[in-house]
Amino acid sequence: MKDINKKLEDIFEGAKSIRPEASFVARSKSMLFSAPARTSIWEIIRRGITEPLTFGVTLALASVLLLFLFGGVAPWSAGDQKNRELLSEAEQLNFQIQLNEAQYYTESADEVAAYLGELKKSDTNPNPIAPSIF
Repeated sequence: MKDINKKLEDIFEGAKSIRPEASFVARSKSMLFSAPARTSIWEIIRRGITEPLTFGVTLALASVLLLFLFGGVAPWSAGDQKNRELLSEAEQLNFQIQLNEAQYYTESADEVAAYLGELKKSDTNPNPIAPSIF
């Protein structure tokens, strides 16, 4: 255990004597001291205005793009005559379907009434105890 401690102490003593080269020190000092000490007031204002605006414009454009992609708004077809014609045609079609259904129910009611009339005329009830419904 004492051998390991002695070796570590020797390594640490040798590390204390390590110094950077003069060229590294000179280059590091020049880089640190050549940086601008402070920025101008106009640069601060410009950064304060343009960075939020850039983010806002990016967010707005992304929102508009998503709106177009998912079919929320189509500016090239707003107020389009074809859309109005399609809507009016769809409304007329719905009305025609309702009229056809009403006509079918009227005709079928007449057919049922005629069939029931025939059944009443040919009253062939085999059970005399239970009178016919008609």
